[in-house]
Amino acid sequence: PTRGWYWWAGYVQYDQVYGMNTVTQKDIYLGNRLEGPGNWDLTLQGTLFTSDTYTVRADDVNLVSNRDPYNSGLKNFRTALIIQNRLLNPDTMPAVQPSSLGFAPDMLNLVVPLSWDVGLGGPKNFNPTDTKKHWNDYANVRGGAELWYKMYGTGLWGSAFLFTVGAEGQYFYNITKTAFMAHANVRMGWGDFL
Repeated sequence: PTRGWYWWAGYVQYDQVYGMNTVTQKDIYLGNRLEGPGNWDLTLQGTLFTSDTYTVRADDVNLVSNRDPYNSGLKNFRTALIIQNRLLNPDTMPAVQPSSLGFAPDMLNLVVPLSWDVGLGGPKNFNPTDTKKHWNDYANVRGGAELWYKMYGTGLWGSAFLFTVGAEGQYFYNITKTAFMAHANVRMGWGDFL
């Protein structure tokens, strides 16, 4: 008796033009989300990211685009896991809750996002004498904790307000560097919110 098990797959290509160069980025992803019968949800997604650069020589009247070996062949894979606990579950509270000062609470989630990024390939001709795979220098693991809160502005025509606050750490294990980040966001609207 789950609340739903969702699967998705997709492909995205994005081209950016810089003068005579075109950077082509592609994402291929597959994921699923299991909404448990209780207050726990799990999301797991894998994403393959690639980037290539194509160049047109200024003296080429045919405008033939050639793959630039010095800036092409980047491949990364990200595994993302999101663990979510619905502390204030809107499914257990029918309709809009009583408001206080024109605002009614709707949802409060504790979210633990985890990810692992690994480099799978990079430019082959960048430095032929260097055997170290520098395209994997920034492989990392990342994890943190966030609170997601949604409320309705009953005094403001029922607008939904979404608040997110969180902190996370990211460890780049091939270069032994650690970064810590914190963030806070506020948005208004009716979009999807996990």
